[in-house]
Amino acid sequence: MKIVQLGLAAMLLSGATLVHAVPSYTITAIGPSGSYAQDINNAGTVVGYSGAQSGFIYNHGNYTTHSVPGAESTSFGSISNNGVVLGEASLPAGSGYALRYANGNFTVYAPPAGYNIVQLRAINNAGVMVGRYGGATSSAFSDNGSGPQFLTPPGINSYAQDINNSGTIVGNVITSGTSHAVVYDNSSSGYSLVGSFANSSSASAINDSGWIGGSYSISALLRGAFLRDGQGNMTLYSLPNREMFLNDVNNSGMAVGTGWASSSPDSWAYLFTDNGAVDLNTRVLNGSDWTIVAASGINDSGSISGTGCRQSTGLCQAVLLEVSPVPEPGAWAMLLAGLATVGAGGYRARRRRGA
Repeated sequence: MKIVQLGLAAMLLSGATLVHAVPSYTITAIGPSGSYAQDINNAGTVVGYSGAQSGFIYNHGNYTTHSVPGAESTSFGSISNNGVVLGEASLPAGSGYALRYANGNFTVYAPPAGYNIVQLRAINNAGVMVGRYGGATSSAFSDNGSGPQFLTPPGINSYAQDINNSGTIVGNVITSGTSHAVVYDNSSSGYSLVGSFANSSSASAINDSGWIGGSYSISALLRGAFLRDGQGNMTLYSLPNREMFLNDVNNSGMAVGTGWASSSPDSWAYLFTDNGAVDLNTRVLNGSDWTIVAASGINDSGSISGTGCRQSTGLCQAVLLEVSPVPEPGAWAMLLAGLATVGAGGYRARRRRGA
């Protein structure tokens, strides 16, 4: 396995050398103040939650809110390319309920006996859901519609975070007090390690080519992000005094996540590539009044769901970043220089022909 570690110098260098390779974006506010986007599918539909009351769906300019009948709160966390939404609900009987929303109908899942929480984290195009039951221990499971199947033997603290369209599931298990990023499999333990990390790690995303993303602990106050490609080559990202989390990876291997300052609540959104990480705030063409504080999902078109805060008001809300087709100033300069060269060459040619 090849490991590439990208620290501050490499990341700054990559930001310079990839200036024409990394997309620029336009930002659109898609929800009211206090809304938070959590995921986006390939149709460009974004889901999230608004305040502590309702889940929302944003579909090409149409923003709607949805709540489980009788629930104290509803939140949406993920959406499949088929438009099936997963989330959580707080009901008078308890707060640990999961939900599935499709075709205007809710299905609510209560935790089974021995557990007090059920969470559904991701769903693939075949409708297979993954999540975990929580109680004295946490148990990862998958459900293809015929009932839950536990992914690890009893007694192992395990979490399922994402599933791709081949059915491969990633997450983390906790052994001896340390979290390990894993791929769930058919071995006796039920999993294999994603990498050899010295400290804790967790896997949060997998694409259809088997690229796996997540985060790992460097020290008590420093956390980095990782991205392992389909051949097992690992890229590590880190910044001084920063905790970085990779949240999603698309089928082109582009990933997004969020970084927090270890000594303050400030956060920034990042785009992770195989050559480095780029602060998304440097890539937004119409973002002079915005600070993008979180990037939660990225689809195969490169559109990103996230949260942005307006500098003029300090208010934060769900946002959508879409790849801009407009060339950057540097690209325009190169284009104009090229046209000038062509024009000059044409002028000289005409003079030679007329001589």
